[in-house]
Amino acid sequence: MKKIFTLLLLSCAWLSNAQNNFDPFDYSPVGYWTFEDNANLGKAEAGYGSDLVLSSVGAFTQVAGPAGTFAIQSNPTAGINSFLACTHSIAPNGGGTRVNQWSIMIDFSVPALPAWNCLFDTNPATPGGDGELYIRSNGGVGSGNLWGWYTGGASVVTTDTWNRLVVTVDLTQAIGSRKLYVNGVEWMSADGVAIDDARKSLLSIVNFLGDPDFEQATINLAQVAIWDRALLPAEVAQMAGASLLGTAKFSAANNTLKVYPNPVNSGSARISFNMPSASKNASIELIDLTGRVVENIFKGSVDQGEQTISWSAKNKYNAGNYIVRLTSEDINQTFSVILK
Repeated sequence: MKKIFTLLLLSCAWLSNAQNNFDPFDYSPVGYWTFEDNANLGKAEAGYGSDLVLSSVGAFTQVAGPAGTFAIQSNPTAGINSFLACTHSIAPNGGGTRVNQWSIMIDFSVPALPAWNCLFDTNPATPGGDGELYIRSNGGVGSGNLWGWYTGGASVVTTDTWNRLVVTVDLTQAIGSRKLYVNGVEWMSADGVAIDDARKSLLSIVNFLGDPDFEQATINLAQVAIWDRALLPAEVAQMAGASLLGTAKFSAANNTLKVYPNPVNSGSARISFNMPSASKNASIELIDLTGRVVENIFKGSVDQGEQTISWSAKNKYNAGNYIVRLTSEDINQTFSVILK
């Protein structure tokens, strides 16, 4: 039975115990691929983007992924650019003519560390150009002068180990406009130069793997996702370490948290979700772009089943992007909202 709660706004701060679960659907990706369908290795999860196009079908095979799942393996041939073409359908954003606000997540493992192994290319329309991100022979992850990210220092990638890489880009930010995380830890950061509309932004197609100069090697991908915004540091931290890669793949049904209407124009909204079990310690929080909890929307007991909660944010906060987060003993979901 659906329950309707009238909320009392809490005046004191309360920090929830975040659960160690990550479902990409919690963060509303534009595209999400898990490589579980051997008949269509580029198949997108239903409702989340278009199928990836395999440039060299023979170079890609389905292999075992983490914890009983599947992955796609690329075995490129010398002199052939083997990539997965992603037509992401993200409209130009951030004020430029290209996509200037975006994020990419890649779960990968490698059997060896060659001199260069390309992860993605943001500008595949330039023949003979460079990719944007590489795994290097020292176990580092980085790029050349187009991004200002160079490998160096201690190794972050080891062979035959699954890693979660996240790149976030917001070229409207002067400081920290580009960040790279490996297993939830910030590996590199670079400052911006306003709107780029070149290699730091996205064209309508992004190539995963491959390289125009054939700087590629065998690599396995278990999950890939793309967003039309820069994920928050708190969100990337919640995705966190390689231990999460042992979690089975997810379906869209796992993420039930919704806020409507969105954007919140009138200052009032409803928050709906489905509780897998009753909880005495459920929490709903509003989080700003810095990862700070700005409002404890709800804390208390919630029954099992479908729930709807009324929420009023009228005249409380600046207009902009926020995250609504739901946590309990066995659930951890987020939903991106816009306040106007």
